[in-house]
Amino acid sequence: MKRLVFLDLDGTVITHQQTVPDSAREACQRAVENGHTLWMCTGRCLTEIYPWLWDIGFHGFIGANGAHGMLDGVDVFDHRISTEKINEVEAYFKEHGITRVWQAPDAMYPSETYMGNFFAHDEKVAQDWADYIKQVEPYFRKDVPTSASKAMFTIPDDVDLEVEDVAHHFRDSLNIIPASVDTGVGKTGELMQIGYTKGTGLAEVAEKLGFPIEHTISVGDALNDLELVQTAGLGIAMGNAVPEVKAAADWISTSIYEDGLATAMEYAGLVG
Repeated sequence: MKRLVFLDLDGTVITHQQTVPDSAREACQRAVENGHTLWMCTGRCLTEIYPWLWDIGFHGFIGANGAHGMLDGVDVFDHRISTEKINEVEAYFKEHGITRVWQAPDAMYPSETYMGNFFAHDEKVAQDWADYIKQVEPYFRKDVPTSASKAMFTIPDDVDLEVEDVAHHFRDSLNIIPASVDTGVGKTGELMQIGYTKGTGLAEVAEKLGFPIEHTISVGDALNDLELVQTAGLGIAMGNAVPEVKAAADWISTSIYEDGLATAMEYAGLVG
């Protein structure tokens, strides 16, 4: 039976140093050779995807935590946050001194000081994220977008707010969770539309392709992977996953630094 395989990127395929373990690369390529279809399923938007990731064998893309989906370069779905909601968030962030970057499939809209978070902590963090910054800089725009797939935001350490406070404020209209990417500066969150997650993205893809959801496989590690692991026919947590994802998983692999993705794909019968 051929499978649709949905893989988180950061912490599952890509290390914090923005590299892919050789074992993960080889396992993905073997899975494709065996007839399975690999989907990136990530909080990143299309502008944040390194071109070389496609060479590993991915054909499908679910980005922005389920807001945008593509197969072989063609949109499958594209759900956006409205201008009205963006303006409401902008006013709240400005009032509380919160920096942000709005993310869309074709552009990124960072506030003036947001990207400095990647360099402010220490030299090691800056080195780890250098390739990422190089990837996304050509897509930076200075204005406020009229629509966006999602946003990342950082609450400075001297602001008396937590990510949970922001989530409570927008609880009726937006889904806000602690971010899966930590720059070491402030408190970082992800802001998304209510009703769209990596899990809904998986389900939407399966429905549009007429593929039985019970024959899908997912692997993830962060809080934004919870619904992905819950929705797939076989949901696997990385050994470095947060407790909530491990609790929801059908099986737990080793960490990304211990051949975790290759081990997960072997368990799932994708590489034999």
